[in-house]
Amino acid sequence: MTLTREDYRAPLHADRDGLITISNSCGNLDARFSVLRSTAPLPHSLTLHLEMSEWCVQPIRFDPPFWLLVIDADTRDYVRGYPIFDDNDGRAFAMQENDADVVNGFDSAIQRLLTPQQLAEPVGYPFLIYGDLHSAVEGSPDLRLDGTRVMITRGVPIDAIFPSFMYDDFFQKRRR
Repeated sequence: MTLTREDYRAPLHADRDGLITISNSCGNLDARFSVLRSTAPLPHSLTLHLEMSEWCVQPIRFDPPFWLLVIDADTRDYVRGYPIFDDNDGRAFAMQENDADVVNGFDSAIQRLLTPQQLAEPVGYPFLIYGDLHSAVEGSPDLRLDGTRVMITRGVPIDAIFPSFMYDDFFQKRRR
């Protein structure tokens, strides 16, 4: 991951119509990912060029080690990312972290693939929680609070997208 700062100056851009956009983004972020599997031909390594938000919030977090990334097929721009977790039975699932991750806006085939399913049993949330615990849980359709423990109740099954792919396959570092 390479983080570049914009020297505290807001970038100034003019689009093709001559309209000027002033951005208060914090800077840019280059993130390199190893591609294990893809629904379209991609190189073994993919670098995404991302923009950090006004409060220097990364568009994708780096504490989850594995991600299901949705990339625009034409531009290879980052569209959305879902952290991947283990259901404790070896199956890999991707999780919607907040209501903004809902699959609206995708075509119906992609919506079907990215629609979360109820887990057989809730799984403890394995990632860092930033900010208020209650707000994090209330902001996600797939989380619930069990006392002080955050539980994941739904997830997108990775084997629905990549048949027979299990959580352990992430550690084998091979691409199929």
